[in-house]
Amino acid sequence: MITVIDKDKDKDKDKDSDVEDFELINCNRAGISYRELKQLHNVSMLALSNVTKIIPYLSLSTFSSLVSPRILYSSKDVLISVTNNNWIIPYNQYKETCKICKYFGHSVKNCPNLKSQYRWGNYCLRCWKPRHNISECKNEPEVVPFNEEFHSPEEIVNFLIYK
Repeated sequence: MITVIDKDKDKDKDKDSDVEDFELINCNRAGISYRELKQLHNVSMLALSNVTKIIPYLSLSTFSSLVSPRILYSSKDVLISVTNNNWIIPYNQYKETCKICKYFGHSVKNCPNLKSQYRWGNYCLRCWKPRHNISECKNEPEVVPFNEEFHSPEEIVNFLIYK
C-alpha cells in the first residue's frame, strides 16, 4: 500500500506503519525534479509489482485461445492490413484516404479495391474511360469499378461494432 503525503501536512506520521511514504509531486509547475521523477518511478514500480500479484498472468497461447482474431477483407481477396497497404484509420505517413475507396495506405493509382485493369492506368475517375481526366470529362458518371464484395470502411466499422 502506498500513501501519498503532501510535504506541508502530516509531518508526524506513525513510525510503526510499514506503509511507504512519498511526497506529493507538484504537477502544476513546469518541469519535474530528478528526486520527484525518482519517487514517481518508485511508486510506479511498486504499483506494477502489486498489480502483477493481483491479476493472473495469461500466457500468449492462453490469450490467443480466448480471443480469436477477426480477419477482415475490404473486397474479395483484399485483406485489411498494414502489410497490404489497406487499412481503415490513419497510420504512419498516410493521413489521407484513397479518393476512390476511402481506405488509408494507398492512392487511387494503386488501390487494391479497384478491379486490376483500372489500377495504374490513365482512367477518368468519373466515367472510368481512358485517356482523359475528371476535369475534362463530359460523360455521365459511372459506378466505381470496385472488386467483387467491396465493403466501405463505414460498413466494416459498423460490422465490428454491431456484430
